Amino acid sequence: MEIILDLPEEQKICPQSGRPLKQIGWEISEKLEYRPGKLMVNVYKRPKYEATDLEGSGVVMASMPDHPIERCKADVG
Repeated sequence: MEIILDLPEEQKICPQSGRPLKQIGWEISEKLEYRPGKLMVNVYKRPKYEATDLEGSGVVMASMPDHPIERCKADVG
């Protein structure tokens, strides 16, 4: 199953310049989920946006949902 985690529309605009952020790629994570009788792979896709006008990080993207074990390939199921 493919799950897209994106920023809300109001966060896709640079707060300093007012210009829309430019998408520069994707961050893709795969998590293995067990459902009775089968294993599934959940693919989390997060668009990466360039934020050259912001101080600090030049890339902005939505955060991953919380998982029981951090950096584990197993999903909540």
